[in-house]
Amino acid sequence: MTKLLPLDLHPPIKGGLHFAYPLSILGTRKEHTPWLHNHFTQLFCHADFPHHDFFSIYFHTAYPFLICPLLDVQWLDRKLVSDTPEDLIRFIVGCIDRDYYVQLFADEFFIPDRGAYKKHHFVHDTLISGYDNSTEELQIVGYNSRGQYTTSCVGFSAMAQALAAVDQLPPEEQHFRFRQLWLARYLEEETCHFDRTLVSEQLRDFLTSRNSSERLRMINSPEEVGSYRERVPLTYGLETYRCLGRYLDLLGRGECRFDPRPFHWFWEHKQCMLARLEYMEQHRFVDSEQPISPRYQIILEDARIVRMMLLKYGMRPDRALLNRARHRLDRCIRLEIPLLEEVLEKIDPNRHTSDLDIKYLPLTT
Repeated sequence: MTKLLPLDLHPPIKGGLHFAYPLSILGTRKEHTPWLHNHFTQLFCHADFPHHDFFSIYFHTAYPFLICPLLDVQWLDRKLVSDTPEDLIRFIVGCIDRDYYVQLFADEFFIPDRGAYKKHHFVHDTLISGYDNSTEELQIVGYNSRGQYTTSCVGFSAMAQALAAVDQLPPEEQHFRFRQLWLARYLEEETCHFDRTLVSEQLRDFLTSRNSSERLRMINSPEEVGSYRERVPLTYGLETYRCLGRYLDLLGRGECRFDPRPFHWFWEHKQCMLARLEYMEQHRFVDSEQPISPRYQIILEDARIVRMMLLKYGMRPDRALLNRARHRLDRCIRLEIPLLEEVLEKIDPNRHTSDLDIKYLPLTT
């Protein structure tokens, strides 16, 4: 018997699998679109970025699908459902038969077509979306050895080895997430509506560099990163641009390691912002006769160019590329502030943007 659950292999965010996986499930149905545009408005990073390399699109939990109303999510300790990896694989097959996707941690040393395969041990989250009993294989989702986000197959026995390796990690290398698995099933009967108040709050937080988690003290401490229980100083919103600018300076002086991922996150954030604007104009949450989205296209293009400049720098270091990237980044922020103020005036006309405390200093002179 074979069963493959549907997947969207082109989710709007792929910079982190904790976003890509739920969006690959949700993207199989158009009903998720309002929920998508209610979120992914804010940016945040470690206050000491890039010396601490955390930079991401903001979500108040590290695992968005845990609170998505369109998904039925079960969160379990692996040992509650099986004592051996072989039993766990049988459990996974049964879950897929019931239309549940399964996410867990596995050692990619044992998983074919992964960058770590037979090279080094690397425990990473893996989404399982299907199986074939005739070939004794699971269908998994993730980044392959060529850096492509796609599906591939892994044998039952290889996956059993990958799971056993996680269980055998020494205590100092264990993480409480490694013991867990998540089951997610699309709730066809559920719907979600666009929340313009939430979007307005998030846009205000972004423009004023406010810690959005301060609105969610009932759920989590504002100082904690997602659900990883790490209390760290964080920077939000427009202030993250300054962190990116500081990174470019340090990189040019050889004082930090090369890492293009933050600029990929930055680019995906602009894609989400533009898609939200287009959605609001299409559904008349803002005036579509004088659309803002065509002007925001310039910001998205600048973000794409900055990302490509960093990738080019990684192949052939040239400080001139970093200077040009910094100027593009500065133009993004100069253009984005008035455009987002205009958006706020349209979706929340009873609150004026003149009361916003926007602290902006140019990245270039």
